[in-house]
Amino acid sequence: MQRWSRRPCCTTWATCSTTRERHRQRAASTFGDEVLEPIRLHVDAKRYLCATEPGYSDALSADSKRSLVLQGGPYDEEAAAAFAAQPGALRAIALRRWDDAAKTAGVTTPPLEHFAGIMEAAMRRG
Repeated sequence: MQRWSRRPCCTTWATCSTTRERHRQRAASTFGDEVLEPIRLHVDAKRYLCATEPGYSDALSADSKRSLVLQGGPYDEEAAAAFAAQPGALRAIALRRWDDAAKTAGVTTPPLEHFAGIMEAAMRRG
């Protein structure tokens, strides 16, 4: 199995952008679209849920509300419909909900090793 580093990798916006691209390329060589597409649409799913689900934006953390503004805010009706029509929309919404649930205070996240089998199963077979 491929080793995943836990070291912080971004010290500036420039290195963060470069690092993000390097991670994107690594992920694309390892995982298929069914894994990567919901990740790519993660922000879009937040914007969609804020636009279509009453109370969703109220439940966001302060940091998530700030980033929502930087990400363009909730979708308008037309953009929400366009997002919902995309093939990966339902998986992106599910990922977003899992991400929201993972932010519950006081809950301990299992170590990375706990997820190794899941990652191996999702890895693109060569």
